[in-house]
Amino acid sequence: MSSSSSSFNDSTTTSSINEWLLTTMWRTCPIDFIMKDEVLQIIFNRGMEDGMYVRASMESALSSEGASHELVLAATIMNSTNSALMSSKVAIEAASLTIDLAKTTTTPSDHTITITDEIMEFSLAGLEETMNAAKITQIVLQNSRRSIGSHELHD
Repeated sequence: MSSSSSSFNDSTTTSSINEWLLTTMWRTCPIDFIMKDEVLQIIFNRGMEDGMYVRASMESALSSEGASHELVLAATIMNSTNSALMSSKVAIEAASLTIDLAKTTTTPSDHTITITDEIMEFSLAGLEETMNAAKITQIVLQNSRRSIGSHELHD
C-alpha cells in the first residue's frame, strides 16, 4: 500500500473516531449544561470560527500561491458544496436528537418541550443554511461558466 493511501485511510479512521466521540459526547452531555448561555455562546462561536475558516482557507491559500483563477473558482465551488453537505448533516443529526429526546419521556415537561422546539428550530436553520450554500454554489458555477465563456471569446 502506498504512503498516500495509508495516510488517507489513517485520516479517514481518525475522522470516523472523532465523529463517534463527538456524537457520544453530545448524547451523554446533560441538556441543562448545554443550555447554559455561556456554553451555547462557546458552541456558537466555535461553529462560526470553524465555518469561516473552512470557507476562506483554501481559496486564500491558493490565491497566495498564485493559483489560476479557475482553480480558485473550483475551490470556492467545492467549499460551498461541502458547507451545504455539512449543514444537511448537522440538520439531520439535530432532528434525530430531537426524536431521541421526545422518546425519553411519555409526559414531557415544559422544559423538555422547549428544548425540543429549540432543537427543531436549529435543525430548520441548518436546512436553510444548506439551501443558501447550494444557491451560492449555483451562482458561483453560473459565474464561472460565464467567465470561461468570455475567456473563450477573447482567445
